[in-house]
Amino acid sequence: MWTVGIDPGLKGVACAVLDARGVVQDAFFSRARGPKRDPQTWNSFCHLAFDRCLQTAGQPLLVVIENPIVYTRGGAPAEDLMPIANVVGILLCQFMQLKHAAVKTVYPAEWKGQVPKTVHQGRIAKTLTEEEIQRLDTTLKGEMVDILDAIGIAKKFAPGPSRQHHT
Repeated sequence: MWTVGIDPGLKGVACAVLDARGVVQDAFFSRARGPKRDPQTWNSFCHLAFDRCLQTAGQPLLVVIENPIVYTRGGAPAEDLMPIANVVGILLCQFMQLKHAAVKTVYPAEWKGQVPKTVHQGRIAKTLTEEEIQRLDTTLKGEMVDILDAIGIAKKFAPGPSRQHHT
């Protein structure tokens, strides 16, 4: 089973596509092109992410989307919670139409526990092979943390061997 991990936001959507062996085949950031609080903008970058995932992924497919959460310290502002939830809703509607896809949402603690974000992202980066690193768009320095989160989500929930590589 192929696995797609998705880390949604208002600036765009980070996605990671793992093959049935748990190897990253694509990891990217679909960036917003328009006002970040505009539903048309959300629909546009979600649609681009959906299309790129389908170009890469095989069947059957497990899609795991992170649910937004407001933290008492740090993280996304509380006023971003509902707009990000709307982004999740758009993604759910798109992926749930696929007959060959199982779709689920998870909260951050379900895939990374209580480990600080920077520590966890370092751990994810260390699990990547040279082949997987070459598939990352390294020009996206600001979005690389989101891409690493998408990879972490995918590796955590991928059935089979990829779970062995996730820490």
